[in-house]
Amino acid sequence: MNQPILTPALTSLLQEWLPRQRWFPVKTPDFEMSQAGSLGLEDPSGHAGLAVFLLRVTTQTPDGGTRTAVVQVPLSFRHAPAAGMERALVGQAAGMDPSRTWVYDAVHDPDFVGSWLELIRHEEKAPNGTAAGFRVPGEFRLPTARGVVKVLSGEQSNSSVIVDDGDSAAIVKFFRVLSEGTNPEVEVGAALTAAGTSEVPATLGWVRGEWLGHGLPASTTAKGP
Repeated sequence: MNQPILTPALTSLLQEWLPRQRWFPVKTPDFEMSQAGSLGLEDPSGHAGLAVFLLRVTTQTPDGGTRTAVVQVPLSFRHAPAAGMERALVGQAAGMDPSRTWVYDAVHDPDFVGSWLELIRHEEKAPNGTAAGFRVPGEFRLPTARGVVKVLSGEQSNSSVIVDDGDSAAIVKFFRVLSEGTNPEVEVGAALTAAGTSEVPATLGWVRGEWLGHGLPASTTAKGP
């Protein structure tokens, strides 16, 4: 798989879908959108094409200026409608593979969540794109996505996914609006976990990625379980 590219058809689809999402920072269709980065993941099952798009979203401010945010949009592409993922449907559009036109919000897709967890478990670089997984040393076991995979519905700015394979469980948090630099929640959580504290939930790992900002690379850290 080559590094995913935002096609015109996919751009049009996302411009309609994004303002309806609780976590999206713009609630009107009046915004400009461009690709700031992307990464592709392998689906061992072969069911889906898996990608994460980092999108630069720019809006006008009341004083005549502009405001820009970078949002993280994981997507899965399938040949046909996926059973049980109706509420995650983004729509139909030509994406990475012309034969996979059914587009889903991938945080609801067990195949995507499983691949994301494997990136963390093995501390690997994404097959395509500038991103890598990191694992916090310790006795905690990172679950697989072969059991329960359920997205929590109450969050405003992020997407959290419960993953429980029967032997271990975790919450995978996908930061939707990204910021440059190290994320304090991840940094502090990882330090406390490595120190052996039991007073806060353990941080098991994270994914760090990069994107282009004003022609220069910028990085962020996205928390895993």
